[in-house]
Amino acid sequence: LKDYELLAVTLDIVPGGTDAAPHRHDADLFVYVLEGSVEVELEGRGKSVHRRGEMFHEPRNALHSLLRNVDPRAPARVLAVFVIGKGRQFYVPAGN
Repeated sequence: LKDYELLAVTLDIVPGGTDAAPHRHDADLFVYVLEGSVEVELEGRGKSVHRRGEMFHEPRNALHSLLRNVDPRAPARVLAVFVIGKGRQFYVPAGN
């Protein structure tokens, strides 16, 4: 896998907050829920809720149209690990 690399980031999502800008990743994305519960909507899969200790996968270039903290009172935190080909864009706005 010498042509690939890992990029790991943590995302803190405020109570009831959302990342509502539809986008894609030119990478496979594995998301582990560190705290709270999040709702995600992926192209072709619909919406699903994932809780602390659970993980989900976003296939490369799948439209990601929602990541929302389902708790209106407590923050959520996720670890996102991208498996990406060297030189590829990890964030691609919808429509591009």
